[in-house]
Amino acid sequence: MAPVWWVLVGRMLASQRHRAAVIMLIVHAATVALVLYGAPGEHREEEWRYIRIVERALPGTMWGGIILYAVGQLVAWWVTIAGAIRRTPSREVT
Repeated sequence: MAPVWWVLVGRMLASQRHRAAVIMLIVHAATVALVLYGAPGEHREEEWRYIRIVERALPGTMWGGIILYAVGQLVAWWVTIAGAIRRTPSREVT
């Protein structure tokens, strides 16, 4: 599902639909928060237990993935915000 999501975000950015891209990034951030801090039907203790198991077994892979994910998020937000700023018409006082 993640590759499809990021393709959609990329298409929104490429087609200059920055508002839609911002909404999609906010939905994504809210989903990550639900996974990490608990969602209805899943307790956060259970999620963190799985995270600790993976960290013990594959620390380099897990932290490398987290770093790549964080960098990707920063790039996605930067591109979205920069594009929205460029698209905003300047208001010149004459």
